[in-house]
Amino acid sequence: IIDRLALGKTVLIGLPIMLTGTLILILGVVWQAYLIPCLLIGMTLICFGEGISFSVLYRFALMSSEVSKGTVAAAVSMLLMTSFFAMIELVRYLYT
Repeated sequence: IIDRLALGKTVLIGLPIMLTGTLILILGVVWQAYLIPCLLIGMTLICFGEGISFSVLYRFALMSSEVSKGTVAAAVSMLLMTSFFAMIELVRYLYT
């Protein structure tokens, strides 16, 4: 099904899915009785949306640069890990 869509279209499909997952996570924080189901459903939607959109963005990054593909892949991975680290630390700081 995905291979029939235009290349950038999956990014536009994945973004609302990730936003919906984020809103479900926030609802779980507000209503503590539903925290675990909201956590599971929200994280599942975020991961699914990221999966269908990140592969296209990764391919765009690899193919749009004249630098070797290994260098581009390493740079994208470092940026991704840095953003994950920053968000985890920000949430940890806000939580404590």
